Amino acid sequence: MSANLLRHIPKTDNEYQFSKLIEVSPTTYEKYRANLRLISQWLDQHQYPDTLPIAPEILETWLNDAALSLKPNTITQRVWSIAWLHHINGIPDKNNPVYHPSNKRFSHHVKKYRASRHLDNRINRKEPLYTEDIKNLCRQCKKDLRGYRDRALLLLAFVTAGRRSELAELTFNDIKISRDKKSALVSIGKSKGDQLGEGQTITIFAGNNRYCALASLEKWKQEANIQQGPIFRTIIGNNQVQPQALHPNSISGTIKKYCLKAGYDPDLYAGHSTRRGMLTTAANKGCPINELRTQARHKHSSMTEYYIGYASDMKRNPTRGILN
Repeated sequence: MSANLLRHIPKTDNEYQFSKLIEVSPTTYEKYRANLRLISQWLDQHQYPDTLPIAPEILETWLNDAALSLKPNTITQRVWSIAWLHHINGIPDKNNPVYHPSNKRFSHHVKKYRASRHLDNRINRKEPLYTEDIKNLCRQCKKDLRGYRDRALLLLAFVTAGRRSELAELTFNDIKISRDKKSALVSIGKSKGDQLGEGQTITIFAGNNRYCALASLEKWKQEANIQQGPIFRTIIGNNQVQPQALHPNSISGTIKKYCLKAGYDPDLYAGHSTRRGMLTTAANKGCPINELRTQARHKHSSMTEYYIGYASDMKRNPTRGILN
């Protein structure tokens, strides 16, 4: 019988109980499942059992194979999916292969092993989309129903520094536009930075009429003839707006589509490009790190600094003006 680690994921018809059991967000849960499927295939190919706990030497063998074919970040994600699977099954850390002495500091050893064989350990971050880039993408949007939706999506994704999942879950009730229509309060529900769903509120301001997120949102709302529920929705057939929200992956696909239309390499951009671009643009304009952290909804400023690293480096770089 084929190895299948997914059989160890607890099953229950009670969604509340299931949420307690898996202890992670739906997005992370799906990533873990995908990782465990791939590890199951490897176990099957090598005729290893899929019983828990996995023997430390089996994980060490997998790390040896993976180090030459996968990037360190991918390996780390798959290893933590193994640690998670043991955790939700009540297996103590002392019996968890990830915490075994032979596999401690696995990330460091994987990188060192790869470096000794001249393999690249650099993290390939998606490129940011700056203000002019967003305007360029918006110019590719047609003046039809999909175009109005996508224009509003691009602009709102940028000004809110929104994650794909946050944008997908936004409803019209989450955006309170001020009476003078110069600003709006955006309420973000459960997200990566707010696993308990207590809510986070940010302020966004209206922009140039041609590239105003609030005006574009109102235009989409009017053309789609929708007043409540999800903002960004699937459109099928002959401009039939569906009640369900766009999937987060569709949001990333939309950004890539308009990058291609605008002449950019779509492989260099994704859902996080608008988020990173907004933060980097604001940093270049001198926005303080604490204000950027608030807008990005990061728990720690170190993550914000990671996002805007390039902008920060440019301002503090010791070669700046050295040959003037």
